[in-house]
Amino acid sequence: MGRQLASDMAAGGAAYADAIAKSKFDQRTIGFSPTAQSAASINEDARVKDLNALRDAGNNAASEAYLKAAQSIEQVRVTELQTLQSRTILDAGTNGSGRYSKSLADAPAQYRDAYYQSSLASGVNADLLVSQGFRESGFNPTAVSSAGARGIAQFMPDTARGIGLTNSFDPIQSIMKQGELMAQLLKQFNGNETLALVGYNAGPKTAERYRDSGFDPSVLRKETRDYIPAITTARPGAEQMVKTYQDLDREQENASKNLENLRNNYGKNGQALALNEAQQAEYTRLISQGVPPLQAAAMAGGELTKKIVELGQSAKMVQFASDNQFNREQLGRSASDQNAYAQARSRIGDTTSPEAQRMIADIRETNDLIDAKNSASSALSGFAQDLAHGATAAQAAASALGRLADSVLNKVIDSLVSSAFGSVAKGGLGSLFGFADGGIMTSNGPLPLHSYATGGIANSPQLALFGEGRGPEAFVPLPDGKRIPVAMSQPANMNAGGSVSVTHSPQYNVTPASGVTPEQLAAVVDRNNRDFANRLPALIKEASRRRA
Repeated sequence: MGRQLASDMAAGGAAYADAIAKSKFDQRTIGFSPTAQSAASINEDARVKDLNALRDAGNNAASEAYLKAAQSIEQVRVTELQTLQSRTILDAGTNGSGRYSKSLADAPAQYRDAYYQSSLASGVNADLLVSQGFRESGFNPTAVSSAGARGIAQFMPDTARGIGLTNSFDPIQSIMKQGELMAQLLKQFNGNETLALVGYNAGPKTAERYRDSGFDPSVLRKETRDYIPAITTARPGAEQMVKTYQDLDREQENASKNLENLRNNYGKNGQALALNEAQQAEYTRLISQGVPPLQAAAMAGGELTKKIVELGQSAKMVQFASDNQFNREQLGRSASDQNAYAQARSRIGDTTSPEAQRMIADIRETNDLIDAKNSASSALSGFAQDLAHGATAAQAAASALGRLADSVLNKVIDSLVSSAFGSVAKGGLGSLFGFADGGIMTSNGPLPLHSYATGGIANSPQLALFGEGRGPEAFVPLPDGKRIPVAMSQPANMNAGGSVSVTHSPQYNVTPASGVTPEQLAAVVDRNNRDFANRLPALIKEASRRRA
């Protein structure tokens, strides 16, 4: 009584004393959690009411009026604190843990009050202390880590001594000191919970290094990196859990309807398949936005959804027609051009724009260089292999030239065939077989194919069919237009020795108008020479038989 009066007088009166006390209270509760702030306010209000009752009693603490007032004030304080605690636990169980992995409601019943009281005493969020306690020991009061941390709050011996914890295995005492240590760390790091948690797990110096590094995670051990999100990752509340299960039920229902839709329409009715899928997707979207089910079903099944599906199907048909036309046009292009046009269409989106044409030209040039390189490599490789197998240089060279000629001829054939099928793209398949006696449609018009199964003479360069008859055919040049230039002679008496003479003198009449390249001519000459060499033994044998 005397001390209170002296305090008021020293402070300059009761009103001034109350203002100072209020200022100190506000400073002391900076950073308190909402629950701790509420509890501190209840206690502070009770203190102020008790002080005013004492002043009204003339600072006589023994007066009956003061004692009755003080008893009533205390009952109200205790009731309000109990109500606050019950409401806090109930809210945690219903709405989850806020921004932490556990809530006060998740704490074991025998420790729940200790966590709550630790929160009120320290101002640290009770959910944070519970989440931290679960991460530290799983609420095991006898836990001992490999590093030597002990008890439910996992205090290291030096840390326990520093904070005045006499028994780390006493869960109530440890929980109270846990809140005290966290309050110190929060104050040290200006309310930064992440740094406070790093300090609790790895020590304040590690938290300082983490802060000074610009919050570089590599500064922390993996245990500490895992420690923080394990505590600060929110757990969904009851309402959110119910919503999650509703979403799962809806997904299961959608999957069932999609399966039924596939069974009924896949490969049978593409438009119905697409329409059902679109309606189900729109219904799900509307439900997720809070639209009532009946209204969502009506909107999803409306004409707008049907129109969207119809436009989508039309777009697919337009795309198909364009793709199909392009594929037909590819039939009329050589293999090199097919590659060039396909790349341009894939990367630019068309084949006619200036950009696409430049790309086609570049790719075509590259492809030609690649073909030339491959042909040269093949010819040189064959030349080396022929030499290795005993052929003369001339023979190996002739074979190499033959390979080069074959490569050129293959390109010519590819071009001719592509031209033929190019007419298919323009006029349909019937245009390819529009000749009664055979022929090829080129970019310059129809080119007939002659056949010589019953014989005949070719007196100009032309495309022809050989081997179409039932028996073997011979291709022999006629230098004078009448006789085959093969002469055979032998001595009168073959038994007396001597040899059979066979003269082979082919001639080739080539004019610039014929369009035959030197490479093509070299290929034909080489092939004729090889064919004649292969037939020579049979010719000699036949000549010997006739002379006998």
